[in-house]
Amino acid sequence: MNVASSRIKEFGVEDRVEIVARDMREIDYREEFDGAYMFFTTFGYFSDRENIDVINRLSRALRAGGRVLIDLWNPARTMHIAYEYGGHVNRWFEAGEYIVLEDSSHDVLNGFVRVKRIYVDKESRRIVAERVFKVRVYMPWEVREIFEGASLKVLRFLGDYSGGEYSPSSVRMIVIGVKT
Repeated sequence: MNVASSRIKEFGVEDRVEIVARDMREIDYREEFDGAYMFFTTFGYFSDRENIDVINRLSRALRAGGRVLIDLWNPARTMHIAYEYGGHVNRWFEAGEYIVLEDSSHDVLNGFVRVKRIYVDKESRRIVAERVFKVRVYMPWEVREIFEGASLKVLRFLGDYSGGEYSPSSVRMIVIGVKT
């Protein structure tokens, strides 16, 4: 919350922004917002029933005509990676002051990716954290169905943050919708 608070002050919008830290499965707003945004694969970490409930709650929180943007892993690309590497991928990348070692298993029959990440401090070379998670990778038609069930209409699928068209090789699947 400190980073968010700093950014709010930096942009001078303290009087228009309220920070709320809450489990997305528990939000209970009613037609209060003009937009809702879920960046960097923050959707898909629960059961299908819970994920659908999150979208229903998000829809209830929007006013009519409110926009929604959800950033997801591109399922076509994820499936290609699973195929290319036999369903199992080991890689590493740098993130700030950490080297991240990642081991992922792709369950294409059930639409999940299971990931184990080990965070190594660049300077000390010590392991500072380990995270294990499972994320549901939804196909475009599944997202459209979930949206429609929640009174949301999909306007566009994008493939990146520059507004590029979605394709099977896009890194992301960014879904833009509107409350009907």
